[in-house]
Amino acid sequence: MSASVEKIEKPEEENPEALKAKVRLLQGQLTEALNVIGYLENEVENYKEMAVNDKLTGLKNRRAFEEELMRVAKEIHFGRVYPERRQKFYIKDAALIFLDIDNFKKVNDTYGHLSGDKVLQEVAAILKQHTRDTDFTGRWGGEEMVVMLLGAGEKEGAQKAEELRNALMAKEILVKDSEILRVTASFGVAAFGLHV
Repeated sequence: MSASVEKIEKPEEENPEALKAKVRLLQGQLTEALNVIGYLENEVENYKEMAVNDKLTGLKNRRAFEEELMRVAKEIHFGRVYPERRQKFYIKDAALIFLDIDNFKKVNDTYGHLSGDKVLQEVAAILKQHTRDTDFTGRWGGEEMVVMLLGAGEKEGAQKAEELRNALMAKEILVKDSEILRVTASFGVAAFGLHV
């Protein structure tokens, strides 16, 4: 039996300067790749924000509201079905306030869409000022807004709606040609939960 043995040649050694150049090249490529990854991560976060936020008002959008409403409804339902498993800070009730800015089309037609946008922004600011961080404020669409008060029943919802209505009526909004506009809104309140 004869065995053939191939001669394995030792690779040529590269000079240290050539190796250093390759390392620098790879470091540059790695840095560039990390920069691209960082940029893409920021873009993903921006798109996530755009998916749930209303750009004009800074409020959450209808999609975000519907997701939050489902989350809260599931938590309340779970508490009904499994009362022994309720957590200490479990959501038991929630009040919903829907508001529709009165005569909004007239604002747009009379003062222009930029003034209409300003009205929406001012109404959104009032909602933010008069609600807690734990509450949900959102733009349902057009001139309709929504507030979800966690841990509140119909009575608290009606009180908050009245507070918001008064705050809106008291607000002077400067619109086109330095005119002052006061807006009103129509409100609806509903509540759901364990105590409703």
